[in-house]
Amino acid sequence: MSPSLREERKIRTSATIAAAALDLFAARGYAAVTVAEVAAAARVGERTLYRYFADKEDLLFAEDDGWRASLRAAIEQEPAGEPPFTVLRGAAATLARALEDRREEVRRHGEVIASAPALAARERAKHAAWEADLAEGLCARGVAAGEARLLGRITVACFDEALTRWLAQDGPHRTLGAELDAAFAELGALAT
Repeated sequence: MSPSLREERKIRTSATIAAAALDLFAARGYAAVTVAEVAAAARVGERTLYRYFADKEDLLFAEDDGWRASLRAAIEQEPAGEPPFTVLRGAAATLARALEDRREEVRRHGEVIASAPALAARERAKHAAWEADLAEGLCARGVAAGEARLLGRITVACFDEALTRWLAQDGPHRTLGAELDAAFAELGALAT
């Protein structure tokens, strides 16, 4: 079912506000930008901004719930009987595909996050939540809790390494999916 016109408008407004925030944060630095300036740049009132975003940090992390839902859905959609690591590789590949066309945005987002300790801490918390979601998904498939936690952490580490490599390339570059495959392959070679 497609979203209603109201839902589409809400999605567009949220995306416009988040894009304006990222532009300002990237240009002037996170600490130097106020919520009022973001609202003005997005051509909305501050009250409207706060209907979509809980606080200034949320302007950079608003997609987190959606990414977590995508990871959980990807795990649930894997066929029964798939090896746990294959399931998690598939979940990570889902995120990679979703980010593939957003390379410059992801790069700027990462630079803004790296510039502020509070944002870096929230990024680490986000990754811990991803690890927990991955582990929970595996546990629901019958994987022991300790093994599921370890595999969740390894998967997020491989994704982070792939993302770092993908963003570091200049000019023509491999896809994020190719970098993710390479990171998992390297891990497999190192483990033998």
